[in-house]
Amino acid sequence: MLAWVAKESNCRGIWFDTEQYGPKQIWNYQRIQVLLPDRAAPFDVYRAKALERGEQFVRALNRQFPGIDLVLAFGNCIIYDDMTRKEPLPDVSHARYTLLSPFIDGMMRAADADTTITDAFELSYYYKEEQQFVDAISIVRDDCSAYSNDPNRYRCDIRVGFGLYPTHVGMFNPRDFTNNKYQPNDLRHAVRHAMVHTDRYAWVWHERYSFWIKGGPDGSPLPPLQPAVDYANANVAHLTAPVTTRCGPTTRACRR
Repeated sequence: MLAWVAKESNCRGIWFDTEQYGPKQIWNYQRIQVLLPDRAAPFDVYRAKALERGEQFVRALNRQFPGIDLVLAFGNCIIYDDMTRKEPLPDVSHARYTLLSPFIDGMMRAADADTTITDAFELSYYYKEEQQFVDAISIVRDDCSAYSNDPNRYRCDIRVGFGLYPTHVGMFNPRDFTNNKYQPNDLRHAVRHAMVHTDRYAWVWHERYSFWIKGGPDGSPLPPLQPAVDYANANVAHLTAPVTTRCGPTTRACRR
């Protein structure tokens, strides 16, 4: 139903928030063993089932929306984050999101030729320097592919996006930006870097306010469109980033 609504609404696709909230952590193999002791099974059994569910999931989407853009809050980058923390894990089965990787493998395997899957890289929330965005591309292409059962396909099929989070949760004051992670110039540069280096999508998360819809911090409405601008023929290149791949003319050519 969600894919059908997206298609009928002329959306590009679906945002898939892969983050776990609360105690029922569906990607966390170790947590599942505690929560569901009657369903205890070896890690490989759960990996195989997660891959199967990923295949079923994307086929259901494609039945209603062929060629959908599927944007994940994060893909294997969150496993990479777990595995490279200061506290070493015994193995990948102890990563909080370990079952997300085979789910993505299933989506890659079963998606139609025009479907795209983007790791929108929530880890970039507070990035400011351009080199951070450049380095993140290598993290997704190379480091994160190591957690896939098909690293070559992962490198070719998974696109890279960037997320920015300009405020602290619960601390936003429209008249005082001193507690924000980004000052205005910081955010301006970060958005530019994200748009230059993304394969397609750059996004902003904000907990408690909407500066895109409601206008200024004081709630004033957005200014009217300038009558001198012909928006039907406007050049919006400054608002979009080109679709690029780093493994050939198209990501699908790589995979095939």
